[in-house]
Amino acid sequence: DGVDWLTCKNCGNDNPFNSVFCYDCGQALDLHRVIVTKRFNDELEASAEYFGEDSLLVLTTEVNNNEYEFEIVPQEFSKGVVIGRSAIGSTINPDIDLCEIGAIHEGVSRLHLTIRFDADYNVLKAYDLGSTNGTFINEHRLHNRDVRVLCNGDTIILGRLIMRASFFHPGDGS
Repeated sequence: DGVDWLTCKNCGNDNPFNSVFCYDCGQALDLHRVIVTKRFNDELEASAEYFGEDSLLVLTTEVNNNEYEFEIVPQEFSKGVVIGRSAIGSTINPDIDLCEIGAIHEGVSRLHLTIRFDADYNVLKAYDLGSTNGTFINEHRLHNRDVRVLCNGDTIILGRLIMRASFFHPGDGS
C-alpha cells in the first residue's frame, strides 16, 4: 500500500511511520528518532499557521451529497469555540452545533472539539474534549487534552465527519 509502518512496543498496534505516539495507547513510538520542530518567528505571518485578530475560520464538510460551511470567528470566544452536537434535554450545548447535518450518525460527540485563538502567537489551537469516537487532524489522532496548532487546509475528522479548515484574512485577498 506504499505506507511504512511503525509497530508500538507497548500494544503491538501498527502506526504510520511518521507518527510520534501510538494511535491506540498513546505510547511514544521511537524515542531515538529525531523529531523536527519549528520555532515561531517573524515569518509566521506568511505561513499556513498564521491566524490574525481579524481572520475568519471556515469549516466545510459534505454529508449526503450536500456541502455545509461553518464560518467561525474564534477570537470572539474567550474560552474557545466548542464544536459538537446538541441533544434533547441537555443543558450544555456546543457553540457550533452539527446536529442539523446528521452529526449523531457520524459519531460526533456532544462536546467534541474546542478551537481557541492564541493572540500571543496568532494561531488557532485545537483540543479534543474527550470525545468518544476521536478527533484526527491530518490523520493524526488528538488524545483527550492534546493541543495541536491548526493550519490552513488541515483536514479535521470528528468521529467519521470529515471537515476542511480554511483561513481567510481580510485585506490580503484570501
